[in-house]
Amino acid sequence: MAFPVKTGGLTADAVTMLLALGMVLKDDVMRSKGLRVTLTIMFFSLTAAAFSQTWYLDASKGKDSNPGTSSAPWKTVAKAQSVVEPGDKIILSNGSYDSLTPPNVIYADDPYVSLDDTDIDWIVWEAKPGHKPVFDSLYFEKSGNKYFLGYRLKGLKLTEITAKNMVALNVENCEIVGWGNDIATAHGGLQISESSNITVKNSEIHFIKENGVSISGSAYVTIENCDIYDIGSDHFTLRTEYRDCENIRIVGNIIRDTMQWNLSAHPDGIQFYASSGNDFKNCLIAGNKIYNMAVQGIFTSGIDGRFLDGVIENNLIYNCGNSSLNMANTNNLIFRNNTVFGYSAFSSSSTNLSVYNNIFYGSYILRDPHGPKYNDYNIYSQDYTDWLDGTEPHSYMYPKSQLSAMLSQLFTNAAANDYSLRYNCLAVDFCPLTPAGASNDMLGKTRSRYPDAGCYEYNGSIPSGNDGELPAEDNQDSIDAKTQRQIDKINQLINRMENRYQTIVDKLNSKIDSIAGSSMPDDRKTKLIERMESRIQRFENSYNAKIEKLEDKLSDVTP
Repeated sequence: MAFPVKTGGLTADAVTMLLALGMVLKDDVMRSKGLRVTLTIMFFSLTAAAFSQTWYLDASKGKDSNPGTSSAPWKTVAKAQSVVEPGDKIILSNGSYDSLTPPNVIYADDPYVSLDDTDIDWIVWEAKPGHKPVFDSLYFEKSGNKYFLGYRLKGLKLTEITAKNMVALNVENCEIVGWGNDIATAHGGLQISESSNITVKNSEIHFIKENGVSISGSAYVTIENCDIYDIGSDHFTLRTEYRDCENIRIVGNIIRDTMQWNLSAHPDGIQFYASSGNDFKNCLIAGNKIYNMAVQGIFTSGIDGRFLDGVIENNLIYNCGNSSLNMANTNNLIFRNNTVFGYSAFSSSSTNLSVYNNIFYGSYILRDPHGPKYNDYNIYSQDYTDWLDGTEPHSYMYPKSQLSAMLSQLFTNAAANDYSLRYNCLAVDFCPLTPAGASNDMLGKTRSRYPDAGCYEYNGSIPSGNDGELPAEDNQDSIDAKTQRQIDKINQLINRMENRYQTIVDKLNSKIDSIAGSSMPDDRKTKLIERMESRIQRFENSYNAKIEKLEDKLSDVTP
């Protein structure tokens, strides 16, 4: 076994009693080889278990000559590290403490395989209730060989955590904050390099000059339910210089508020950069709120590496200075059930895209590998109608001219950044069962039979701030009321499409009239008019096909 064996928590008295029982059975043991082996294993496990203890540290009142009990704690980390064993817990009172160092246990197995948390005998460093002990910087760093770590940190305050060439680190309810009061010198943050099985949950990472979280060449890393704010550079930056990054999970975080101390900096919310021939594999970005970024919300790029088989779902992205999304060098990316405000681009360098069940507010671009085409809806696409569907159906988008209407029609209170869906808005039940969306929304609500577009699922109750009351029959959740809502929505969508169709055709016919009355050569006029008429025909065919689908759906839901 390459790492400490998980053992029970028997007391020394219990072990003494069982050892005495072993002496009574000594003769039987000698007569039975099988029993002797069994008891040997049992005694080994019980003896190891006897040393799982809880120790106490107090930087202000403790003494290293004390026994390390709650009434007589130790003073220094060095003393604790000289005594503690895997499975032990160290309770720390308020005060400033020296750095921790990893145990000298070589991890001989494959370090990039997922480990079961219950198989690790963690050494736990935990704040006493009501206390917040302070460390400077914790460097869990080894070079050359992988080392098993097995440290769990709870309730501590730190400026920096560095995990390099490490296996198994768990950080919970901690605060990582940069030095001093000036963001230009506030070094710190979380750095994870060539490591695996790292989990950071329910923690704050803030006031840091450089990147808030840096992950490079690592696997099975989870950053979950953290608040990451007031960062001078990227809130998350992920790199593949050394090896692939695999199974990275960025889930349920609040990623907000750039402090751009250096105007030449390029702060993003989450940035993936694949290089050195290495890739990002099977990464998940889900349920995050990303806002008030100086440059970009989510950015994927690379030179000779790619973002492969990733899922980005249930995220809310808004108020990003340059663009909310800039997705390049991806393959087999699923981008679903996100609510995105601002410029969003999926580059032609991305292949096998699946973009569906989203709400896009503003410019939405799918770059044509043959060259982008600009249309009246401020969207680059291969066809006038692609802006409605994205790469697959049921992403909900408005043209630029109707953005203000979208805010009031879809969202509970956009002015207060509440982007939950309003009762009976068109994004509710907007998406079919196929392609399947995320099973739950960003708040964990189960999606209904017909999933809603965007990161929030409307669950039948009136969101806070919504005007009006539900009809009496809807309060009873009757089938007829639900059916009528579906019928109303489909009819509204058909009417909107008809209005848009007529608007576009009128514009194209107006251009034909303008060309016909111009002074350009006749052969040039003929070619341009033929091209415009062909465009109208293609648009009409596409429009008729969509109307037919909506009418079929209307027929299906109408009693």
